[in-house]
Amino acid sequence: MLLAGVLLVAGWYAIGADHPMYAAVVAGTTLPLGAFTGDAVARRLPESWVQVSSTERTWHRRLGVDPFARLLGLIGWNGVVAGIRDFDGTRAGLPRLDRAVRGSLAGHGIGLLVHVVLSVIALLTGHPWGSLWIVLAGLPLHLWPMLLQRSTLWRLQKLRAAARTG
Repeated sequence: MLLAGVLLVAGWYAIGADHPMYAAVVAGTTLPLGAFTGDAVARRLPESWVQVSSTERTWHRRLGVDPFARLLGLIGWNGVVAGIRDFDGTRAGLPRLDRAVRGSLAGHGIGLLVHVVLSVIALLTGHPWGSLWIVLAGLPLHLWPMLLQRSTLWRLQKLRAAARTG
C-alpha cells in the first residue's frame, strides 16, 4: 500500500493531475491494490453490506451490467477469473465462490474509493480535467465490476435460499 501511495503522489507531480496519463497511473495502481487487499477487507464487511435486493438487481440491468459481463466473456477475462476462483460448479464449492466474489467486490470498492478521493482532491486543488479523467477511469475498472460482483452475490443468495427451502 505504501508503494501505491508513493506512485500516486509521484505521478501527480511528475505527470500532472490534469494529464490523462495520470488517470492511467491511478488505474494501474488501484487494480493490483484492490487485488491484494480485497480478501482481508471482505472478511470484515458486515453481512448486511453484501445482501442484494431484487430492486438493486433491476438497477444492475438498467446500468448495463449484463452486457458488461458478456463483454468480459468475449475478451476472455471471465476465463481468467474462473481460473483464479477455482469454482468446481458444485454446491459444496459455493462458499468458496462466495468468498471470492466478496473479495473481488471489496477490492474493486477500494479501487473506486481511491479514484473518487483523488478525483475530489484534484477538483478541490483546481484540476477539473484531472478530476474528470480520474473518475472516468474508475467507472469501467471498478464501478461496473462492483455491480457485476453484486449481481453474482444476488444469484448466490437465490441459490442459498432455494437450498434452505428445498
